[in-house]
Amino acid sequence: MTKADTSFDVIRWLKNRYLELIAFFLFFYLLFSYLAPILMHAGYPVIAKAIYRGYSNLCHQYAYRSWFLFGSQTHYPLQPVQDQLSVFDVFDIPLDNPEVSREIIGNDETGYKVALCQRDVALYGSLFIFTIIFLIGRRQIKKLSFIIWVVFAVIPIGIDGMWQLAGTFGLLSSTYESSPLMRTITGAMFGFFSGWLLFPAIEQIIQKDVSAE
Repeated sequence: MTKADTSFDVIRWLKNRYLELIAFFLFFYLLFSYLAPILMHAGYPVIAKAIYRGYSNLCHQYAYRSWFLFGSQTHYPLQPVQDQLSVFDVFDIPLDNPEVSREIIGNDETGYKVALCQRDVALYGSLFIFTIIFLIGRRQIKKLSFIIWVVFAVIPIGIDGMWQLAGTFGLLSSTYESSPLMRTITGAMFGFFSGWLLFPAIEQIIQKDVSAE
């Protein structure tokens, strides 16, 4: 077998298994983001902090926009909500610079934060779900129109994310901070509909290449 034949076989294998590879990557990407707080809680801080450092290059990890495990609350917002304490109530961070909460991991009382923010957890989680759905019924799922993707994926996350960003940097008269529910909804919509747009398009390209061989 020549080198060209080997390369061809690898390409053909990737064409047939790209969805499994994406699902595999997404599963472990989400798993390790939750493994970090689990390891902290279990008493393995060296491994856990290495995971946090790795994910810090991929996510802002602000404590007030992240989920917490093993603590008294699932999250700690900027402002107290009903009986929930804020990030300022439980962590020693300056009131005028909440972004330093990126360095916060947590403790036994507050719990430990997930290594991905709430929006990213929802985004990659919904993309993983759609990947599994497409693996099962790829022949029956047609490509989503670009307009629908813009309306249901881009606009919601754009409005919520950009509005929040503008509030963070003082570009609005009143500071807007999105809620965990809104981050989850907009992140999930973006991930799910983006997968619906991309995977059928990729499948069409692959099928054309296969037919041309």
